[in-house]
Amino acid sequence: MRSSTVKGLPLFLAALLASFSQTTAKSNLTLAWQEYYKGAFQKAGDKLREFMRDTTTAEAHFLAAKLEPDGERAKEFLEKALEDPSRGEFFRRAMAELSQYHLSTKNFGAIIQLKERFPSFFESKSFNPELAYYLAKAYRLLGRRELGLKISEQILTNYPSHPMVGWAGLEKGLDLLGTKKSEEGIAEFRKVVGRGGSEEVTVALLLLSKNLPAEKGKIYARLYEEKFPKGLAGNGRANSSPQTVSTSPKRYQIEIGPFGSKSEAQRAFLKLKADSKNAEITSRQLNNRTYHFIRWGDFSSSAAAGQTQKELEKILKASYSVVELEG
Repeated sequence: MRSSTVKGLPLFLAALLASFSQTTAKSNLTLAWQEYYKGAFQKAGDKLREFMRDTTTAEAHFLAAKLEPDGERAKEFLEKALEDPSRGEFFRRAMAELSQYHLSTKNFGAIIQLKERFPSFFESKSFNPELAYYLAKAYRLLGRRELGLKISEQILTNYPSHPMVGWAGLEKGLDLLGTKKSEEGIAEFRKVVGRGGSEEVTVALLLLSKNLPAEKGKIYARLYEEKFPKGLAGNGRANSSPQTVSTSPKRYQIEIGPFGSKSEAQRAFLKLKADSKNAEITSRQLNNRTYHFIRWGDFSSSAAAGQTQKELEKILKASYSVVELEG
C-alpha cells in the first residue's frame, strides 16, 4: 500500500505543477490586460509573452494585435485568433477588428471570405449584427447593393435595440439611393435622425442636406451646423492631429488626436515609442461621444512644443492641422 502510494506521488506532483502552471499563465494574462488598460504597453507585452510561452488562445492573439503598432502584423495576430476552435468572445472580437481592418484597406472581398469561412455568425441562430453590418458595407462598396440591403434590413427588423442599428439604417439608405430609390433612402436617413445617437446622426444629417431639394436640404444643413458649428473636424472627427495646448500660463503640452477608439490611440502611442514618463493617453467627451488623445511632454514655451510637434509628425508620417481645444 505504502509502495503504491510512493509510486503514485510523482504523477500527482506533475499534475499539481501543471495545474499551477496553467493558473499562473491565466494570472499573467489578466495582469497583461491590467497593464494594457493603464497604458503600460511594454509591461503588458512582457506579461503576454510570458503567458504565450506555455499556451496560446484567441484572447492572447487578440491582445497581441491590440499591442502591435504595425497594422499588417496586427492583422496576422487577429487571423491567428480565428484558429481557436472554441469561437468564444475573443474570436468574435477578433473577427470584428479584422473586418474593420479590411474595410480600412479597401479589401472588401476579404470580408466576404470571412463570411464564407464562418457562416454561422450570419445565420439566424448565432447572427451577429456587428459582423453583419461590416458585411453589408462591403457588399455596398463592391456594388452588390441588393445583398447589402438584405443584411441591413435583417439587422433593423430583428435587432432594433442593437448599438449597430443606426449604422445599419445608414447602409440601407445608401443602398436604396444607389438603386435609384431616393425617396426611400431619404426616409431611412430621417429614421436614423429620429432614433437619436451621435456620430450616425451626424452622417444622416449630412446625407439629408446633400440629397434633398435645395430648400429642404438647407433645413438639415442648418441642423447639422447647429449640432456641429465647427464641422466634423472641429468636434473630434478630424484625422489624428497634434495640437499645441497650453496647460497653464507658462507650461505647454502637445496633444495628439482625437482618436475615435482607444486601440487607435494606443497604436499611435506605440508607434511614437512613448512611455508614461513623457506621454499619456487621456479621453474626454465631445458631442456625447468619448474620444482619446495622447498628451506629450511638458514645455516652457509654445515654440519648443511646436518644434517637437514637427518631429512627431515625421514619425507618424502625416501632415496635421492645429485645432484649438480646451486644455
